[in-house]
Amino acid sequence: MLFDELSKLLVDFHLSTEEISNENCVSRLRVKQSLGLDGSDEIEFIASKFSELDTSFVRSLSVNELEQVLAHGSLKLENENPLLDIILELSESDEEYYSLLKYIRFEFMDSDHVAAFMDAIYPSRID
Repeated sequence: MLFDELSKLLVDFHLSTEEISNENCVSRLRVKQSLGLDGSDEIEFIASKFSELDTSFVRSLSVNELEQVLAHGSLKLENENPLLDIILELSESDEEYYSLLKYIRFEFMDSDHVAAFMDAIYPSRID
């Protein structure tokens, strides 16, 4: 028990001295979550840099993690097209990602993506 608490403190200290970057934000979030530490700084960073992040990092987020990012007030998107592409791709392997379609604002998509969005939505897929 004491060892677990000490480990958490050491990791938290290490992460607090390391600057969050585009390259380490997802791994920092995972480490913190695995230890039961608060990952809100990483969620905020991912949300604010969403359009700048390598899509492989975004695709590695769980449904819950991605939902926290999409619901965050700091979310910055250039447009909704890449977000829809990511959600649809992730939904092919796990239909739970369809629940994230509720965060898509179709008025910020091109016509091809609006058509793809309309094809993807079913009432049972959107909360």
